[in-house]
Amino acid sequence: MKNPTLSVLLFAVAFLAIVWWPVAIIWSVNTLFNTEITVNFRTWIAVVLLVSILKISISGYSKKD
Repeated sequence: MKNPTLSVLLFAVAFLAIVWWPVAIIWSVNTLFNTEITVNFRTWIAVVLLVSILKISISGYSKKD
């Protein structure tokens, strides 16, 4: 990219998306099920690990006819 401002902006948006998606998942679980889970680094890591494990297990599943 020739425009450095655009590159920095895209990097910042990507970084925020990566950082904030676990917080959005915790918030949605709290809202839907009234669980009162606190948002801290441990719960953030737990969400990242849980989603990663689920994604690996689902993508590893292949339906055979």
